[in-house]
Amino acid sequence: MTSHFGNWELMALAFSLLYHPINIVIRPLDSPFLDSLIDSIRTRGGNKMIAKKGSVSKVLRLLAAGEVVGLLIDQNPAWYEGVFVPFFKEIACTNKALSSLALRTSAPVVPAYNVREPNGSYRIVIEPEVVLDRSGDTRVDIEENTAKFNRIIESYVRRHPEQWFWVHQRWKTRPYQPWPRQK
Repeated sequence: MTSHFGNWELMALAFSLLYHPINIVIRPLDSPFLDSLIDSIRTRGGNKMIAKKGSVSKVLRLLAAGEVVGLLIDQNPAWYEGVFVPFFKEIACTNKALSSLALRTSAPVVPAYNVREPNGSYRIVIEPEVVLDRSGDTRVDIEENTAKFNRIIESYVRRHPEQWFWVHQRWKTRPYQPWPRQK
């Protein structure tokens, strides 16, 4: 789990060169030229890109095979792809895929970030595995775990706000009502 923080593209490349190539779920860029250029950089160290649309079955196969899958979860998804949970004390539609996949597969969720140091270098930070909430109510668990993931992203942004790259409208999708909880 990561976000658009620090130089996430460099982090993925460095991780593949230093440790092991990973699979990264992406939304292809709107420009085919730029998409091809960025893809050539992203895959240089052996990383594999997975287009977000229709990716669930491929991600499930990769996780079952013990592969590492990277997801950036700080984007504003369509209302049907997300849950409405707090992000900086404001309700934000947040992609529920990470919570759903982790609960379904028991794959560990490991936050990873890179922080730009004063000398211009970057330090990769890999946090301990996030302990998932498992109440037995899937809807509640997805909502609670997604909120937990948002709090982790918030903690990095609060410590280094200048390193959070955000040009999207994070709070664009508004709920008609909070994601329905069945109690």
